[in-house]
Amino acid sequence: MLSKHDPPILLAKVDANEESNKDLANEYEVRGFPTLKILRNGGKNVQEYKGPREADGIVEYLKKQSGPASAEIKSAEDASSFIDEKKLVIVGVFPKFSGQEFDNYMALAEKLRSDYEFGHTLDAKYLPRGESSVTGPVVRLFKPFDELFVDFKVTW
Repeated sequence: MLSKHDPPILLAKVDANEESNKDLANEYEVRGFPTLKILRNGGKNVQEYKGPREADGIVEYLKKQSGPASAEIKSAEDASSFIDEKKLVIVGVFPKFSGQEFDNYMALAEKLRSDYEFGHTLDAKYLPRGESSVTGPVVRLFKPFDELFVDFKVTW
């Protein structure tokens, strides 16, 4: 299923108990079995797999992980389908999709993509809750508890 994805997603199985694979297991700090790792950028970026453990769940999780680290929100409909009231979601509001603040946000999204859902938009009016006239750069954390959202002014 993953090989048919465009572009194909590679899934490799390595027996870390085999002597010939011990160095590889040590390099990627494999301590227990089964261990799944996500390798990007030729293995320079390694993340723990935190998704489901059955075939369909693995396929869906890896398809999502192979796309952009942050999804662009272009409408209120995009926001409502992206922002789930039962989980943490992080959305950056930016005046333009360039510059140091945006680049830093995207780098953070790439680094933490297996832990959180990231989105970005040019207009806060698409987002639920909070001030809709906020101009960026602002990062809005949506959460299913306490005050439900928090805005952070970006000063990177």
